[in-house]
Amino acid sequence: MPVRIILVAALATALLSACGLAPTRWEPPPEVHRAAALAAQGRVEEAAALYWASAQRAPRAEAFDLRLRAIETLLTPETSARAEDYLGRIERDGLSADQRLRLQLAEARLALLRNAPDQALEHLPAHPPPDVAPELAAQALDLRAQALAAMGRLREAVETRLELSRQAGTAARAQANEDTMWALLLRLSPEQLEDCRRQVLDPILAGWCELAWIASRATDETTLAAQIEGWRRRHAAHPAAQRFPQRILSEWRALRVEARKVAVLLPLSGHLAGPGRAIADGLLSAYYARSGGEELRFYDTAGDPSRAVQTYSEALAEGADAVIGPLLKPEVKRLAAQARVDVPTLTLNYLPDPKAQTPQNLYQFGLLPEDEVREIARRMWHEGKRRAIGFVAEGAWGERMLRALETALQGDGGRLLDSARLAAGQTDFSDIIQRALLLDESRARYNRLRAVLRREIRFEPRRRQDVEVIALAAPPVQARLLQPQLRFYFVSDLPVYATSRVYTGRPNPFADADLDGVEFCDAPLVLGSTEAARTARQIMEKTIGQSLRRRPRLVALGYDAWTVLPELRLLEMRPGESRTGLTGRLSIPSDRRLARALDWARFEHGRPVPVGHAAGQAASDAGESGVRTRLLPVTPGTPLSEPPALEPIPMGTPPRPSDPGGASP
Repeated sequence: MPVRIILVAALATALLSACGLAPTRWEPPPEVHRAAALAAQGRVEEAAALYWASAQRAPRAEAFDLRLRAIETLLTPETSARAEDYLGRIERDGLSADQRLRLQLAEARLALLRNAPDQALEHLPAHPPPDVAPELAAQALDLRAQALAAMGRLREAVETRLELSRQAGTAARAQANEDTMWALLLRLSPEQLEDCRRQVLDPILAGWCELAWIASRATDETTLAAQIEGWRRRHAAHPAAQRFPQRILSEWRALRVEARKVAVLLPLSGHLAGPGRAIADGLLSAYYARSGGEELRFYDTAGDPSRAVQTYSEALAEGADAVIGPLLKPEVKRLAAQARVDVPTLTLNYLPDPKAQTPQNLYQFGLLPEDEVREIARRMWHEGKRRAIGFVAEGAWGERMLRALETALQGDGGRLLDSARLAAGQTDFSDIIQRALLLDESRARYNRLRAVLRREIRFEPRRRQDVEVIALAAPPVQARLLQPQLRFYFVSDLPVYATSRVYTGRPNPFADADLDGVEFCDAPLVLGSTEAARTARQIMEKTIGQSLRRRPRLVALGYDAWTVLPELRLLEMRPGESRTGLTGRLSIPSDRRLARALDWARFEHGRPVPVGHAAGQAASDAGESGVRTRLLPVTPGTPLSEPPALEPIPMGTPPRPSDPGGASP
């Protein structure tokens, strides 16, 4: 009996002891619910502060979750600095697999917010661990795909999206992922899609690539429909077979600009007749190379803004269903001020304000100098360079270039450290070079030290060490004087990136020898940097040789205006796509304003030699810019060499030229 009592007492004690050790579920205090409500209202900083404070009174595991929730709440462009501060204070030991991945996701999102996709990739696993929650695994793949796409590694981004598509999820989420993957595929060049469809072992990925390859090469609806039907028969069970074939055809029909009568508004008389005729020569080169039977008519605006609007109305009254022109900014401004633009209209210049509201159907295209300084900033970003000094021609144009360069650098996380103006007629730039490179400060320090020591000491000027690039926007005469002086002042190790203004457009080895080492961006037609550009040059030398030699960039503008006209709506709807023409890679990032990405050349022995970062290089297109490129066609033809200067060409196909010598300027 005493033994039984002892055993019962011991069992009761054990049970009571076990009850005392059993974990109790932690109930979040009211502050946590209030933080969630604040976050839903957009008051993220207050919400994060409440989450962080609540963590002080929570058990360890729950405390980490609350602190991480505070960080996740702050992952916005406006509050990313606060999120980074919290990340530096969070405890990282003893985390579960889910907690560790959530922390990595937060770090990756912060890097993407700061435009550092390479750093985001460093925080993310190549493949999610098998022991994490499916939702977290999906988030990791999605973020990895975003980072890869931002770096221009589009093929890898597509493969990551395909891996994500195999994760369990809702139908809506699966469709959204497929749509994003399709947009990435459309940014690959046809050559890359061809490699993908032929070389990959995964039949699903190969099917996606083949379908995108078909869409990227389409030139007419009949052929496109036949190729899509063939794809559907070969890939009946493919995940894209249900939605995408019809979508491709529908987009083709909806987005193609089918114009049968095209009016061209240019100054063909007066002091701007030379530029106008060069553009007309380029346009007609393209017209004869790839005309689909469109009727074409030229209208002479004579460079008069009021006449341009009147002529525009006249062209519409005579049946034009698309318009190219006018050329001058005041003309474009008058046209854009109209309440409506009833037909697709591609102007050959831009409004001064890039944010100005414009009528539907009005597209802006031209040789915008700001595109060139943005090209310099883009190249710097891809090369990991962030800090530049700008040398520009003195005057309003140079100030525009400096503003555009500073804005572009800041957008990529860079900085314009200093700038200098090159005055017309000035030959000695030593003072401004020394100021920009802080060599004058180096000399001042030397003078102070010599005064203190009261004796001569060995001195070698030392330039500032924070600069990584010299950016140059100046005409050839000033650039030829500046480059040797830069070399004299200890900057031979710094790359000099320039706009096209440093080059006249015609080789001049004797005069340009002083520019050796300078790299500049320019149109493919000028540099002969793509096969299409070289083919076009050979044809144009025989037909419009004088215009080509005197105004090659305007010839390229006219050529591309004609070839890009049918694709304006498609490029507008697909901001990631581009077309490689004779002026550069053409895309429409926003607001129906065409942007150009240019090719690069380096002066060697006084001659420009094309280098990397070229518009026509498929690897560069996808790997660096992240923009999918397709070549605009160039085929032999016989363009009209001399459009009439005073009278419009009658509606209909323009006559072919009898004199291939080219229009006079």
